[in-house]
Amino acid sequence: MTLLKNSIFFLLFTLGLIIGASCEKDGDCSSIFIPEVKVRFFFDTGDIKLRMLVFDSVYALGNDSIFYDQENNPLALYEVPINPFSDTTTFIFAGGDPEDSTRIDTITVSYNNLENIVSPICGVEQRFFDLLVTFTTFDSLVLVKDSLLLINEENIQIFN
Repeated sequence: MTLLKNSIFFLLFTLGLIIGASCEKDGDCSSIFIPEVKVRFFFDTGDIKLRMLVFDSVYALGNDSIFYDQENNPLALYEVPINPFSDTTTFIFAGGDPEDSTRIDTITVSYNNLENIVSPICGVEQRFFDLLVTFTTFDSLVLVKDSLLLINEENIQIFN
C-alpha cells in the first residue's frame, strides 16, 4: 500500500512539474511579422537615389482610413497596412507627381497568411509571406522582399 501511495505521489508530483514548466508566466510576445508593406521610392536616373514624395492621399481600397495625406512631410518610404482578413490588398497613391497632380497609381498585392499560436499568454501571431505584386500602374516596380517582416528595409522599390 505504501509503495502504491509513493508511486501515485511521485506521478502526480512529476505531472505537476511538467505542467508548471510548460506554462508561460511572462512570455516575450513581440513578433517580427508585421501586416505592412514597405514601399520605397527612387529616382529613375540609373543610380539609386531616394525620391522624397508627398501624395495627396495614400489608402487601401475597402479601408476607410487614409494612411498618408498632403499634410505629411515628404517621404521616400511609405509603410502601408494590408488587410489581414484577406489575401489581397490594393493600395492607391493619389497625386504624388509634381507634374500631374491628378495622377493616381495603384499597387495590388497578394500574400499568404499563416496563424501560429505562440503561447496561451501571447495568443495568435499572424505571419504574412509570399508577397506578390499582381497589378500596378507604376512604370518601374521591383519586389525585393516577399515576407512582411519588421527587419525589412522595404518590400517594394518603385523607380519614377
